[in-house]
Amino acid sequence: MNVMLPPMVENSRVFLQRLGYNEHRYHGATDPNFTKRISGARFPRFHVYLDERPDGLLLKLHIDMQESTAFGSRHHGVENGEVVEKEITAIRAYANALLKEEHKPKETPAEKKGGFFSRLFGK
Repeated sequence: MNVMLPPMVENSRVFLQRLGYNEHRYHGATDPNFTKRISGARFPRFHVYLDERPDGLLLKLHIDMQESTAFGSRHHGVENGEVVEKEITAIRAYANALLKEEHKPKETPAEKKGGFFSRLFGK
C-alpha cells in the first residue's frame, strides 16, 4: 500500500528510525528500504520502500510473511488489511505531529531569572 506524506524538514531515514524501522540492505535493492518487526520473531515484519520526491515522501508499505526463497522472486507479503492500515495511521499521525511542531510559533524566551547574588546586587 502506498502512502504519500508531505515534505518534511526531518531526514526521511531518521523519520523512519523514530518509528522503529531499521535500514534493510540486500543485493538488488534500488530504493532505500526499511523493516520493522511486528513481533519478536524475524517474520512477519513491516517492509517499507522509500521514494523521496520533490512534492513529498512516498512510502510503499507491505508485510513480509516469510523470507523470499529465490533472488528476484515475488515476495510473500500482504499489502492490505487491518494491520497495514493501523501502521499507516500511526505513520501519518507521527508525520502530522512533526509538521505541527515545525509550524508552531517560536516562543520568546522569558526574562532570565537570576540567582541569589544577581537579585541581591541587581545585575
